[in-house]
Amino acid sequence: YAGKRDGLTDLQKALAIWLLVRDSLYHYNGPEGWVEEGVLKSDLFDAVHLLNSYENSGCSCDAISLSQLWRHAGLKTRVWNFATTHWISEVWFEDAWHMLDADMRAFYLRRDNQTIAGVEDCIRDRDLIRRTHHYGPFAKTDAKDDAAHGGWYLEKNTATAYEAGSCAPNALSLR
Repeated sequence: YAGKRDGLTDLQKALAIWLLVRDSLYHYNGPEGWVEEGVLKSDLFDAVHLLNSYENSGCSCDAISLSQLWRHAGLKTRVWNFATTHWISEVWFEDAWHMLDADMRAFYLRRDNQTIAGVEDCIRDRDLIRRTHHYGPFAKTDAKDDAAHGGWYLEKNTATAYEAGSCAPNALSLR
């Protein structure tokens, strides 16, 4: 992995990987999945499979794959699942958790308008989400839809058990 040698900060690594996933996937529907012994599984819960397929994806694939790639880059990460509403991943840098949502093509700033918020920041202050445009710059402006996203984040992680793939990107480079 080249990122360990090229002097990137954890913030730079996190953003580079987020941009890769954000710009490589198309949200249309959820993955084909199955449950075995209470564990949700899908072939697309592996970043290498997902990024090299012609499949569209949903938030679960994006969150799990993003988390896998961050982990591969040496970053601490976790995945949140809010019932059947939305999956999100967070990454640890600068002594705090930060939520970068590849599926919604957004991140949320704290009230200082400089620091990327984490899930728990957004749970405490839903307007951090409601004031943000979702789905990227080419999506139509829809204040009602953007405001609705604030209701997606429940008070706690519902922790649906899932099995991620092996994700072995041998030639990953952030250059």
